[in-house]
Amino acid sequence: MRLLQYRVSILLFGTLLHWTAHAIPLHLASPLQYNEKNLHEYHDAKRVEYAVSDGHALIGKMKHVVDNPSVPAHKALIKDAFGPHASTVLPTIQANVQQLHEGGIHVLAIHKKNMPGILAGVKHDHPQVGSYVMVGDSFHNVRKVDDKKRAGTMVHEATHALFKTKDNFSAVHGDHYKPLTPHEAKDTPSVSGYTMDSHAHDFNHLKANAHPSVLTHNADSYRKLAEACGALYPRILPQWGPFKRDLIRRCVKHAAVPRPPPHGSKIPIRASQASHPAHGASSNAHSPRPVAHGSKIPSPVTHHEPARHKR
Repeated sequence: MRLLQYRVSILLFGTLLHWTAHAIPLHLASPLQYNEKNLHEYHDAKRVEYAVSDGHALIGKMKHVVDNPSVPAHKALIKDAFGPHASTVLPTIQANVQQLHEGGIHVLAIHKKNMPGILAGVKHDHPQVGSYVMVGDSFHNVRKVDDKKRAGTMVHEATHALFKTKDNFSAVHGDHYKPLTPHEAKDTPSVSGYTMDSHAHDFNHLKANAHPSVLTHNADSYRKLAEACGALYPRILPQWGPFKRDLIRRCVKHAAVPRPPPHGSKIPIRASQASHPAHGASSNAHSPRPVAHGSKIPSPVTHHEPARHKR
C-alpha cells in the first residue's frame, strides 16, 4: 500500500513539474526593477505584473482557438483578426502564437515619463537582452485604461519583442504591403494596422486588400484575436496573479460581514433574536411585511368575542 502511494505521489509530482515547465505562456523573463518603498513605483510595477498575468491567460485561450480552427466560432475569430483568407497562412499564425505561448518578455521601464499618450513600446537595442518593453504614462491611467486593455497591450508588445511584428504598412504593388518600422512610418505614406475604432478604416482596408501573410506581421491582429478569445471563453484557463487571488479571498471574507443599515433606518433585529423569537411571539412565515417608508403605522385592531350567556 505504501509503495502504491509512493508511486502515485511521484506521478503527481512529475505531472506538476511537466505542467509547470510547459504550460507557462507569456511571462516576465527578468524581475521588474523598482523601489518597493516608493508607493507609486510599487503600484506601477504591480499593474505591469497583473497585465502580464492576464496576457498569459489570453494567450492560453488564443492557442486553444488557433489549434482548433475547424470550430465555426474559432474560424470566425481568426478571420476577423487576420482577414477572410487567414486559413492560407494558418501555420504561420499557429507558429507565432506558439512563440507567445512559450515566450518571456523583459520590461525594463515600468513607467516611462517621456512617452505621453502611449501605452507601451518596444526597443531592440539592449546589449544583454535585445528586445525589451517600455511602459508609457497612459498605461497607468486607471480612468481610461482597464485591465482588459492592459492585458491586450502586453500581448501586442510581446509580438513586437518576440517575432518583430509591425504597426504600419506601405502599399508596394498589388496585395503586397511592406511592414514599416516606426521611423520609416514617419516619412512614408502608410496604412495603420491598429484595430481600434479610430483606425478601423485602415485595418479593414488591410484585411480587404493585403495578402493574408501581411496580417501575420501585424501586432494588433494578435491583440484583437487574444481579446476576442478571452470574451469567447471567459472561464477557460483562468490565470490570476497572487494579488488578485488575495483580493478575491478578502472580498469573499468581506461579503460575509453584514452591511450596515441604510442611513436613517432603525437597527435591525439581530440574527440570534430572529432565530429564537421571544416567548409568545409568532414565527409564522406569513407575518406582515414591514410598513413602507413614510406611511403611518396602523393601530392594532382588537377583536372582542361576544360574551356567552349561561343558560
